[in-house]
Amino acid sequence: MGWGSTRISDPEKVVWLGQLAEGTKYQDILEVAKQAGNAKWAEVLGSTGGTAVVGFATKEEAEAAIVLLNGAQIGAGKVVADKYTGSGYTGGGK
Repeated sequence: MGWGSTRISDPEKVVWLGQLAEGTKYQDILEVAKQAGNAKWAEVLGSTGGTAVVGFATKEEAEAAIVLLNGAQIGAGKVVADKYTGSGYTGGGK
């Protein structure tokens, strides 16, 4: 289920995704994210997409998901995964 980013109560449990292909839906992201851990929700950000956030049950699952999702195929492209900072990419991801 997609949730609003304003509902993020614990940013350490959230993963930022970038380089999403146009038209990628939160359901596509959530399906792949659940393979990386206990993904609770996903949301595509902005009206044109390109970035998203995914919430996980624990900080540890979010950290592990960054490694597993970085370079993962979601929709028509490979994504970049990183820690959520509230402003997008932090420069790490691996």
